[in-house]
Amino acid sequence: MVKIVTDSSCDISPQRCAELGVEMLPITVNFGGESYRANLDISNEEFYEKLAAAEELPHTAQITPAQFQEIFKPYQESGDDVVCLFISSQMSGTLQSARVAANILGADNILLPDTLHVTFALGLLVEEAVKMRDAGLSGKEIVARIEELIPRVRLFAMIEDLKYLKMGGRLSATSALVASILGIWWRWWARPVAKKPPLPPSASLWRRSPSPATTASPWATPMCRKTARPLRSTWATC
Repeated sequence: MVKIVTDSSCDISPQRCAELGVEMLPITVNFGGESYRANLDISNEEFYEKLAAAEELPHTAQITPAQFQEIFKPYQESGDDVVCLFISSQMSGTLQSARVAANILGADNILLPDTLHVTFALGLLVEEAVKMRDAGLSGKEIVARIEELIPRVRLFAMIEDLKYLKMGGRLSATSALVASILGIWWRWWARPVAKKPPLPPSASLWRRSPSPATTASPWATPMCRKTARPLRSTWATC
């Protein structure tokens, strides 16, 4: 039997992971001196409440090799193939910690490809891996197919509030102020790369339009210039 393991950066809900038969490991989030394990000590709603009130951006802490050893031991003893799809190695040391732990244990059945993705793009790979598992593929076959999918995955996002880009140093205070005054959205897309890049050159600013008085949102749904259809806030495709 093949097991699928991921981490909370995939943004798949715990309920959905349970339905899929996927083990999701929590990444620790630090707000100042307080630490929380995602989906265990803090929910998504609570995270965003804290984020809105935070004066500086929170930081994450990767799962340590020692923690991974404890997680991997039962899998090593079972002998089942375990496909681990974790946050990109360009964004976190989580994958490196997992590889160190697997090497220490000598666990050849722990398979650790580099997804080069995060959030819904990573979640998409997890969903595809589950389909392959259910179709009867072996762990190595799943990894081979996932590695074929990785360069095809793209993540698109529409960023309404530029506050956090400014706090993180991705956007200057002047640019953030002008964009806020003019009502501009930041359109961003990501693709897997061999090394950590600066903000993608494809990122662009989109103007947003005021919504009719009858709508609850203060802004109209962003529209695609070519199809005139509403754009989803965040989505991934392969």
